[in-house]
Amino acid sequence: MDAVESLISQGYLLSWALIAVSLFNTILLLWLGLTLWLNADQRDLGIVLASGGFMLGSLFFISHSALMLSDELTLSRSNTLWLAIGMVPVLALPYLWYVVLFWFADYWSNEADGLYQRRRFLLLMTSGILIIGFFCLVLLGIPYSGPLAALTPFIRPLLNAIKTPLFGIPLVAVGYLFYLLLCVSLSLDALRQPAMSGRMMGEVARRRARPWLVTASLLLLLVGILVAVVVLWTITNTKVGDYYVLEAQDYITIGRFDLVVSVLIAA
Repeated sequence: MDAVESLISQGYLLSWALIAVSLFNTILLLWLGLTLWLNADQRDLGIVLASGGFMLGSLFFISHSALMLSDELTLSRSNTLWLAIGMVPVLALPYLWYVVLFWFADYWSNEADGLYQRRRFLLLMTSGILIIGFFCLVLLGIPYSGPLAALTPFIRPLLNAIKTPLFGIPLVAVGYLFYLLLCVSLSLDALRQPAMSGRMMGEVARRRARPWLVTASLLLLLVGILVAVVVLWTITNTKVGDYYVLEAQDYITIGRFDLVVSVLIAA
């Protein structure tokens, strides 16, 4: 009985900590996005992407808070909707971070330079992976989306294909982890050797910003590694037959990972 009461107490404390950090991140990211948008050149594509990325992050934490505040963490229709909404920024944000740093490094110019052309090719390749990712997300969401659920028998072969296990891990999960690591690696590569800035005081501003951007990129990489660890742990420890069954202790373990990731994003 004492063990059960301890588990319940841990669950309540963890839930409140997750909700507090999630709401903090929601407000912080929305404030950053609006501040950047209202105080910078709104015609600049990089500013649009950066402020939009902050707002997408805020959208993710709105859905995260909604899931935390729901009566029970089950895949009900409403919870599945919030989970689907939350997956859109999860998929898009690493790419947006890469594109913003690509813009920050001024790779839109110097078209004749072979190095920058190679990096543009990598940007196009990452864009293609993102499109495939959104396609997979739509496929995974169709069985839970009400009127579209009737299409499930027709897309079953594609669903089975993207869920094909690779070393015991669904192919779609492996693809997401590869995509995340690729975005972060290319972001760091963009910061390593930027083009010469044509803006007044541009090089000085870059030197001041670079340590912060490198740190943020490394934190994003750490977030990606933690996400990979929790995905692998969940798949390895909760699979029963063809299903994944989460016990109370499993929720607490996943919640602890969630809390660490949320705090890293706040940082």
